[in-house]
Amino acid sequence: MSGKVTKQERVVDTYEGSEPIGMEVMELLLPLPRNEFFALEATAFRLNLTVGQLIRRTISDYLLIRILPRTLRACEMGNDT
Repeated sequence: MSGKVTKQERVVDTYEGSEPIGMEVMELLLPLPRNEFFALEATAFRLNLTVGQLIRRTISDYLLIRILPRTLRACEMGNDT
């Protein structure tokens, strides 16, 4: 995988009742086994989302719950990581 950007676009997404936020996004190629894709698709359908919305929200939630707190703790301790 080259990490090459294949497409850029402007999207509007609404997250948990918030106002739509326009943002620049990058396309991400995400090869998945067929069964994992179908599981994502079925979950997105049950939540009335697209697969893209589900993936974006999953990544966002992960960053807010797991990564941001670590980053904030590191900054409080004087580290820049």
